[in-house]
Amino acid sequence: MFKLAVFVLAVVLSVASAQTSGNYYTFGPSGIACTVGNTNCPHFFLNEVNGGAVHVPIVNFVYSNANLDPVVVQGGASGEVVLFGAVNGYDFEIYEAYRLLPLISGAPTGALYTLHPSNYMCPVTGPCYRLKALALNNGTVTLATSYTEPYSSTISFIDTNWLADRIMASALVQGSVIGGVFTATGVYVKVDDQISCPASPQYMCAIGNVRAYNRDINRCWTLVGCVHSGICPHFLPACAAGYDLISVPSAPNGCNHFYCDASFLTQKH
Repeated sequence: MFKLAVFVLAVVLSVASAQTSGNYYTFGPSGIACTVGNTNCPHFFLNEVNGGAVHVPIVNFVYSNANLDPVVVQGGASGEVVLFGAVNGYDFEIYEAYRLLPLISGAPTGALYTLHPSNYMCPVTGPCYRLKALALNNGTVTLATSYTEPYSSTISFIDTNWLADRIMASALVQGSVIGGVFTATGVYVKVDDQISCPASPQYMCAIGNVRAYNRDINRCWTLVGCVHSGICPHFLPACAAGYDLISVPSAPNGCNHFYCDASFLTQKH
């Protein structure tokens, strides 16, 4: 019985490993006018990020992640979506998809990485390399003392707490190390960005009071309670192109706290 249990566990782990092994690619339309009935005509070309295979012909995208919306994934401009998955013949099985947070101008440059704490033992003197940049697909490691990103200073009302968390937890970051600092030129976040929000109790407030909320790093709303309704500014800020305005009634007087979230993200409450 023990040997059988070990065997079953090994098979499960093997299958799980096989399902998550893959590479990162950008994609674009093939530009080929496919004739009716030609089932092997490629609709897309894949390019492996950070070098590697280019113009890999793909007939179909297969979505193994039920949380991914094909319209959102394939709705990004060419080069602004990164797919993680595996090529299977003329099909590409998509495990995860990332979209570029819109920039004010220009396109990001540099290689694509994930950022992690380095657990580096800082010396008494000299630079402290607190970050580890891991290059996608090839695994090259580059150390950095810190990072900069272009959004906080250019995208009004972007949720900087959410952005900082995603950069270090789940996003793909494009850029390079300059003078020991990782200089990000673009950030790609998960299309699904799925973290379940706890249910917030709903109840009526007394006359003259309104419900107030906090928004956490997962963009979830948490009910603070009822607060006395005060005088609020009568204006709506404008978000940059590619972003939607989110209004969260907040303490101390129920006035809206504004955020600009990327339009492709599912809104949460």
